[in-house]
Amino acid sequence: MIVVSLINMKGGVAKTTLAVNFADCIARRHGAKVLLIDVDPQFNATQCLMTPRQYVDHLKTSGDTIVNVFDRNGRVTGSTVGTAALAKPKALEDIEVVTTGSFDLLPGNLELYRLEMAPGEGRENRLKSYLQKVKDVYDYVVIPSLSD
Repeated sequence: MIVVSLINMKGGVAKTTLAVNFADCIARRHGAKVLLIDVDPQFNATQCLMTPRQYVDHLKTSGDTIVNVFDRNGRVTGSTVGTAALAKPKALEDIEVVTTGSFDLLPGNLELYRLEMAPGEGRENRLKSYLQKVKDVYDYVVIPSLSD
């Protein structure tokens, strides 16, 4: 599996646009199995690939997002699409992605900004652990990185 991360600390330089188009191109033209992971708290790649209704329905049905990768503790979550609930952590191998046509998407989530990524807690290694779980499923993983 090849992981392609598009990194630039400045916003608005087309990281997301390039990531989505790259994922689509290698999936369609080369028949590769591709996963795009939206780690940006603004979740622009997700908004590009899912309609607002699809995204709201995904959240209402407890669909997985990038928060499920990083959140290893139960926590109370407020919601603009439902009532407050206790979010229980999921095993990495149980995280389900969304098929967007030619490739799969692990949607982003605004709640990502609430998770503290303090060193030593183990959260900083969860994405790497998730990639290990899916390495035999995908040929490519594309990650548009968050900016500041």
